[in-house]
Amino acid sequence: MASSLLALSFSCSGGGATTRRNNAPTVLPTAQADAGAAPVPTPMPVPTVTLKLDTPVPLRGESGISAKLVGYTIEQIAESPEDPEAYPAGSGVVMNVAIGGYTVDLSDLSAGYEGVAEAWTPDHRVALVRHDPSTSSVTLQIEKITNAVDEALHQETRLDRGKSLSLGDSAEAVFTGHNHKMVYEGQRSPLVILMSYRREGQEVESGSYNLYPEEDGTWRWRNYHFTIKNYEYDVFMELDVSQLAMEALTEGAP
Repeated sequence: MASSLLALSFSCSGGGATTRRNNAPTVLPTAQADAGAAPVPTPMPVPTVTLKLDTPVPLRGESGISAKLVGYTIEQIAESPEDPEAYPAGSGVVMNVAIGGYTVDLSDLSAGYEGVAEAWTPDHRVALVRHDPSTSSVTLQIEKITNAVDEALHQETRLDRGKSLSLGDSAEAVFTGHNHKMVYEGQRSPLVILMSYRREGQEVESGSYNLYPEEDGTWRWRNYHFTIKNYEYDVFMELDVSQLAMEALTEGAP
């Protein structure tokens, strides 16, 4: 199925409401729990932030940083005459969210197309919870990347060129090679690290990092922190890989 919208015609209305019949089964009474049984803890609700179009919302704990919905577009997708099964008629909503000097794009598409429910900036993760076409609003889970290391997800490993490294959460990193930059006489050429990252259901991302491993051989992708411990040029790298903890943000003054 296609991962992007085709032959779009734009519409500003959300369309008529759809009524669905609720055929939920009858809920039967459950047996009484043992008096001595430990109570099951109630899961904590996930903090969310609701944004309305062109209205900035300050984020608690982030001095001077706010989130703003800068675009909310309802789109119609025309059926492909050449391949209607692969590219059926449909619709979708594209939401543009600005945060910390960056803008990310989220989308919710009809059956047959893959939307984008999660996006990252260098400092934040933005995930779509729900949206409302009648008010052009969106509810998000926004998290910031902290400097705290999750020791349970820490690993030391060797990564050969062309091989992949599992990062957990269905993500993996691939070492695609080393390179050097052309520099003027008397200047040092950094070691260029070429990587690609993939996660199930998302497009492959590429990364290029100019490092001086003897001084600072570190880089970051999303909330994964990489450190070169040893390497052979364009053959392998010995890496220290850690995952940084995330902190959920809420609406409110810093």
